[in-house]
Amino acid sequence: MARFVVDLGDIEMTKEEEAGVARAIQKAALSQLAELRLPGPFFSHFPPGWLGFILRKDLAGILEAEKQIGQVAYGIR
Repeated sequence: MARFVVDLGDIEMTKEEEAGVARAIQKAALSQLAELRLPGPFFSHFPPGWLGFILRKDLAGILEAEKQIGQVAYGIR
């Protein structure tokens, strides 16, 4: 399973700058996925407070991925 994480650590940015980075990363990833023309359907989720998204073939997979990523992301802070 492909999992990409960008952790900018303690780099100081304004909320607007953070949002700009998030938009650019989401745009790049979603544009590339659209070009792949993967057989769907897919469920996408943009978890509140995250600067990213989760894409899975089923809703249960999204909920499980959010839980796993949250445990890892918040466990290393």
